Amino acid sequence: MPGLYALHAGFRMRWYMLAGGRALLRHWQWLLVAGLVVPGVPIVSLVAMPSQLLVAIVSPGVDWPARLAALATVQVLALLWIVPQRKSVSGGDFAPYLATLPISRLTQRLVDLTLLLTADFFPLLAFGLAMAVLWNHGRDGIAEAVALFIVLETVLAAQTLILHARPVVLLALALTDALLTLGLAPGGQAVVWLALALSMILPIAGALVPGQRAWPWGFQVERARRATAGASRKNWIPPALHVQLKALAARPGSSAVRLATAFGLALAADRLAAAFQFDERALPMAIVAMALIALALSGAYRLLGDAHAPFQAFLVALPLPRSYWPVRDTAFVMLLGLPPLLLVVGCLGLNGLASFATLFMLMAASLALLALLRLPLAWGGRLGTLLGVLIAAGWAGTAIAAVVR
Repeated sequence: MPGLYALHAGFRMRWYMLAGGRALLRHWQWLLVAGLVVPGVPIVSLVAMPSQLLVAIVSPGVDWPARLAALATVQVLALLWIVPQRKSVSGGDFAPYLATLPISRLTQRLVDLTLLLTADFFPLLAFGLAMAVLWNHGRDGIAEAVALFIVLETVLAAQTLILHARPVVLLALALTDALLTLGLAPGGQAVVWLALALSMILPIAGALVPGQRAWPWGFQVERARRATAGASRKNWIPPALHVQLKALAARPGSSAVRLATAFGLALAADRLAAAFQFDERALPMAIVAMALIALALSGAYRLLGDAHAPFQAFLVALPLPRSYWPVRDTAFVMLLGLPPLLLVVGCLGLNGLASFATLFMLMAASLALLALLRLPLAWGGRLGTLLGVLIAAGWAGTAIAAVVR
């Protein structure tokens, strides 16, 4: 078993490092832009905030609803952290082949744990800082330190849902959260340590219990039945829109992050405008938010281009103009940007910060920015992201100079 574990873990680790290195090379421009926008932020301050949440989870003075909500928040954040890395952590295209090898379940879970601990480098820093805080409490913090270790177990167990969709893990997580909340509640020491011991065992048992690698209860059969029944109803969707929607669905993690970022920026702009009491600062801030929304959604051009690339030879043989997909992809991304941009413009209009003509021109200009951002991503090569940031910054400056007098 140790030799098989070393071979399996070594193969998966090499693949993860190669995939992670390619991802860093692909997104280095965003890292550079983030460093320029938020200069001088040390790693310690970025880790300190989640570590404070972890310390609060295991603190004895927290009531049980707040503790359960904090536990669920940490587990959801752990899932969001590992979703973009799912393919790299699971072994990539060789994962189906690895599943056919005669490798024991225990070895597979140990390899999964090794890869998850590697992928969770920054979250583990937060756990380490929280553990150091509890360690300074001496004997009074022993139960809290054990509870924090159990929270780490629940995080790793939750992340196994991304690698292996098994409902028994959800059941184990729910029972663990309930027992952990009971164990940290005021009461006798025997009840506390019994609850902590059971909550320590449950995530491990849930990960090791034999089961299917997909959701049971007939979900797959029901999904296939609905897909067959709804095949005729899909005919009303235009073929180009159908391809674009399927391209977004093929990358659910990145697509959801882009849309959530766009709507989050719109809501944040509305809240900031209210915090500014809709004074002269609100309009420039809203213009900057609109430029950031356009930047966040412009990445969909690259996603759609990657979806079209494998079929270029087939598309050339069709009687379609060369502008067929560029025009439709631009219109599709503009359609995606319409709701969050309307949130920002609607907030400005409802509070009388600008006239209707000004808001209409601002909305049209922001949609034009979304269309313009396709050019650097399509023709800018590796510098496409930086060129897009420069275009958005120039647009924001020009719009502020034109609107704010």
